[in-house]
Amino acid sequence: MSNLVTPSAGQTVLLATFFVRDALCALDAAGIQEVIRLGPLTPVRHASPDVAGILNLRGKIVTTLDLGMRLGFQKTVPWRR
Repeated sequence: MSNLVTPSAGQTVLLATFFVRDALCALDAAGIQEVIRLGPLTPVRHASPDVAGILNLRGKIVTTLDLGMRLGFQKTVPWRR
């Protein structure tokens, strides 16, 4: 989902909106490179609790964070739709 917002400076900004648990969040869409489906995660020993794991994205290792934990929610189990 995305919405247009007009800042006070008169410029239009495209936002990508999403939910983290029950909180509606938004990011500047210009800063988003790609949205992917969550694949299998590999746990990381001794990582901070908000690190959900790592995944292999086209040969590159990507760290996956639990954004809800960063926002003060309880830990969740990643799932796929």
